[in-house]
Amino acid sequence: MSCFRGFVAFSLVCAVVGCTKPSSENPEDLLPRIFKNGAPGPAAGLPELPEELKSTVRGVARLEGQVPNLESLEEAMKKSADGSVCLAIPDDKAYEKSSQTWMVKGDLVENVIVFLVPPEGKRFKDKLTEGDVVVNQPRCQFEPHVSVVLPGQRLVLKNDSAVSHNAKTELFNESVGPKNSKEVPTLRLSRAPLQMGCQLHGWMSGYVWPTDNPYTAVTNSKGEFELKDVPTDVELTVRYWHEASNRMMTLGKMKFKEGDNTVNIKLTPR
Repeated sequence: MSCFRGFVAFSLVCAVVGCTKPSSENPEDLLPRIFKNGAPGPAAGLPELPEELKSTVRGVARLEGQVPNLESLEEAMKKSADGSVCLAIPDDKAYEKSSQTWMVKGDLVENVIVFLVPPEGKRFKDKLTEGDVVVNQPRCQFEPHVSVVLPGQRLVLKNDSAVSHNAKTELFNESVGPKNSKEVPTLRLSRAPLQMGCQLHGWMSGYVWPTDNPYTAVTNSKGEFELKDVPTDVELTVRYWHEASNRMMTLGKMKFKEGDNTVNIKLTPR
């Protein structure tokens, strides 16, 4: 599926001290050091950070400039044997007719992944998050478009449509029949968000990131994200990702005070 893949320049305006100029690196070079005890990876066996978890980090992602033109998917849907189902799109979901690389309302950007990384030689305290992460296929798009699966969560693939679907990444390949759902039985950790497609409907595309970093969030339809119980007065690194560049972006190191902290992201497509 072709869509806008231009480089995205990000800037972060923080209500904390210690911000540095953002940089872009390959995901392979930016592995978060957040593996649990005994798990394979660079952080296995490292000491945990102190248990002063009194900070909350909130913010919004905003677009500076024009929303890039998005590829229309209507013709591909019309040519599909399942076209009548795929195109039965309600007015408030009209975006399903186009690539969802940029989901923007006003200037508020959805689907930006924001995450924190502990200092070198340390790891975050193990923290479980309750509840399933459900990726639905109500017609012929993945909903939500971008998801993260945190420690303690299961990934459930749901199909509310009247046709069969498939969800394939480099780590799993699961088919889901009409009006059915299925848990991904063995979900391994990924170094970066995984692109997800449907072998039955080639235009479908989404992303899912199975990570054991508890401080990872995705911006919602209002461009908002929130990270709770963040280590207080510890130098952490803020990183973020957006589909258009498909690269991990590094802001720099900063400390968060007790209580509320604000971090706002600005995205400028080029």
